[in-house]
Formats: sequence, structure tokens, C-alpha cells
Amino acid sequence: AIDPKFADAWNNMGNALASLDRHDEAIGAFRRAIEARPDYAQAHYNLASMLWDSKRYAEAMASYERAVAIKPDYLEAWVNLGNVYMVEKRSAEAVASYRRVLALDPEHAIVLNNLGNALNERGQATEAVASFEHAVAIDPKFADAWNNMGNALVKLDRLQEAKARYERALELAPAHHEAHNNLGNVLSRLG
Repeated sequence: AIDPKFADAWNNMGNALASLDRHDEAIGAFRRAIEARPDYAQAHYNLASMLWDSKRYAEAMASYERAVAIKPDYLEAWVNLGNVYMVEKRSAEAVASYRRVLALDPEHAIVLNNLGNALNERGQATEAVASFEHAVAIDPKFADAWNNMGNALVKLDRLQEAKARYERALELAPAHHEAHNNLGNVLSRLG
């Protein structure tokens, strides 16, 4: 076994290797940090982040889960755990993760947007709209949240409102390709 006093050194080595885009070596260093100190939440988080970057989502999910089990108030780990749940099509778990973040930081606009997307994916468009509205109340220039609110409004067949949200997204980010596409789709439905 690796001496626990070397856990920080292995974690730091992993960070250095990660900064050089040497992902496989960074993953190995983070694993050694965890071997030295299994309850090292930051090393689990760093390992998960490298696994995410390597598109090894199931492994990343397990490492983020371990990080939050060790440190239940680990906001960044909850955010990223929600994101990996979304990639893995586990929107119910994503909703729970995002709600955990919002219990720690109720004004986290990005997580409110992510929660809205997860709710919308689950067919809970009304709740999704409320989450997007909260996000843009906190950050009125959050073009993605305006666009995503439009998507939820389309699911509710509230097309005029969706049109206005897409237009707002485009006012904020004129090159927002998804908002352009969504606006074109809603305009064609409106006639």
C-alpha cells in the first residue's frame, strides 16, 4: 500500500499531468492518491473529471458518487454528477443531483438551467419552465436558459411564448445556432 502521507503528492502529480493533457497518466496518479487515502474526496473528484474528459462516463459517475459520499456538501461534484447522469440518460438521478446543489446554493443559475433540461427530458415541462425562469431571473443574459425555456414552452404548446424566448436568446447571442433553428421551427408551426 502507498503511504497515506503521499496522497497529496499523487493528487498534485495528477493535476500537473492533467494540465499537460496526459489523461491516462493523470488517471493513474489520481488512483494512487486514492489508494493512499481512500477517503480523499478531492482525488475522487479529480479522477472523475479526467474520466469525464476521456468520455469514460460510467467510471466518472462512480468516482463522482464516491466524492459526494465522502463529502456530502461537495457542490462541484454534485454538479458534475448531475451532468454525467444526463449523459448516461439517467435524468431522475440528474434531477436529484441538481436539487442537491440548489439546496447548497439556491442561486446557481447554471444548475437551474441544467435542472430545467433534466425536468424537460423527463416530460415535466411546466417545472422546467419554472427552473429556467429562476435561472434568467438570476442571470438575465443567460442565452442558453432563454433558449431552453423556449424548448420547454414548445412541449407545452405555448408557441408564441417560445418564440419570444428564442428571440431573447438571439438578442443576447446572435450566433446561437440552436436558438436560430428552434425559432425557425416554431415560426413554421405558427404559420
